Amino acid sequence: MNPLQTLLQQTLLSTQHVSKAAIIRKRDGGIRARTPNFKITQEEFARIQAAFDSPTFGREHPLSLGGRNYQCIRVDDRAIYAKDGSTGIIIAMAKNSYVLSTYDVGMYPAVCAEATEKLAEYLREKGK
Repeated sequence: MNPLQTLLQQTLLSTQHVSKAAIIRKRDGGIRARTPNFKITQEEFARIQAAFDSPTFGREHPLSLGGRNYQCIRVDDRAIYAKDGSTGIIIAMAKNSYVLSTYDVGMYPAVCAEATEKLAEYLREKGK
């Protein structure tokens, strides 16, 4: 198994508060690891990049992912938090990657956010 895939399983999915997750290359949107059936289009990837490049853009335009629109509630140089009702997405930036996690109804957003940001921090420390 891909080491990043294993890392995704051990650090995010094992929390039981992440429903889907992916590690995506910043330069081209290539998928380095992901949960089954978690697809990200180039348009969705472009909006994520635009939100990191311009927090104002992120706050004014919803992020689309998997057919849902998520309203950004926090955007800074390291993370984006967005939600749609009781579901949401956390995107944390590593050196060369984005770590994306979604949570569903009944899951704790704070646990999802903490796990996602810790994985991104680990990847930054490893230069990935």
